[in-house]
Amino acid sequence: MIVIDRGDGIEAALLGYSMPLEPEPTDAFGDVARPLIELENEALGTWYLNAIATFPEARGRGHATCLLGLAEGLAHEAGNTTISLITSDTNAEARRLYQRHGYRVTDSRPIVQGSWNGDGTEWLLFVKEL
Repeated sequence: MIVIDRGDGIEAALLGYSMPLEPEPTDAFGDVARPLIELENEALGTWYLNAIATFPEARGRGHATCLLGLAEGLAHEAGNTTISLITSDTNAEARRLYQRHGYRVTDSRPIVQGSWNGDGTEWLLFVKEL
């Protein structure tokens, strides 16, 4: 995990890692997680950006762009040639950020609401060749 803290507390954070080469069973975590695991299985062997977040009061300071650059550097150092991430179709700000930095949607799955309280309808798998 990488965090940005300018002395007054964490402003943004990133969590990422190299994906395994073998798929995970899609039924291991229930219906809500199944579409996410299916998309993760489409990203085997990539460096997976599991989470990137900036607190609302710290947005507009370039933290997400900085973290994406760090993620791509870590992916390259780990020997990965591709980086991937998943986000909801309703996360327009994040989607614009990823597209601006060369990520493209390669697959999607319907969101299973269950205990998920978001208003999205699809999970989107974004991929970028490094």
